[in-house]
Amino acid sequence: MAQAGIAGWCFEPTGGGASARDRVEWTFRLNPYAGGEVRNFGRAVASERSFTARRPVTIEARLYLNGEYQTLVEKQADIRGGPDDPGLASAVVSVTENLLDPSGAYQAIIR
Repeated sequence: MAQAGIAGWCFEPTGGGASARDRVEWTFRLNPYAGGEVRNFGRAVASERSFTARRPVTIEARLYLNGEYQTLVEKQADIRGGPDDPGLASAVVSVTENLLDPSGAYQAIIR
């Protein structure tokens, strides 16, 4: 989120089990494949075991202010390589901008 560079916002992780009153809660959900691919039950060769296929995910960010739910922004993205995937980083930045940018969902709430 900090990479989104949205002025006027400071992003800090919280520790422990307590939730901050002003927070963004993130959900990352793997979507089912919709390509109708054929499943192989035989042993895969080494070149097929590498994670090169794109995996569809849904990313949700829920905004809470003063402990009360305000709004949700969601985006679907295709990722390829786990937590360091550039597509995942780009999608998280996009969701952050759609939520907190001057033209985002947060501004629509406070107007």
